[in-house]
Amino acid sequence: MLKGKSAAIVAVACALAAGCVSAPQQVELVPVKTALKLRYPMSMAQQGREGDVVVDCTITTAGTTKDCVAVRSLGGAAFVPDALALAAQMRFEPVLRDGVPVEVPHQERHILFRLGDHPEDHQPI
Repeated sequence: MLKGKSAAIVAVACALAAGCVSAPQQVELVPVKTALKLRYPMSMAQQGREGDVVVDCTITTAGTTKDCVAVRSLGGAAFVPDALALAAQMRFEPVLRDGVPVEVPHQERHILFRLGDHPEDHQPI
């Protein structure tokens, strides 16, 4: 049980948008600093479980994400909806080809769900 801990546990989101993981494709994406908010699934927090989800997204010409899907999940399927919600918040500088913004499909990002003793110390980077 999570006595003394906030019901809304804050997790560390180690995603490329936070500058922690490189992309599998040979496109350099520049993350735009935004305050990403990762919700931790309450059922997983109550069980003391952590997880990893890999999401695959298309980066739009505006630098937003679209068509995100979970391609791998470790630790439980309950992490997937919150990982996809985080992926929808990610922002990047648009990728330019010959000076024109282009969409970049199949960009994978790892999203890590980790419990912390002090949620205020574990804001997404």
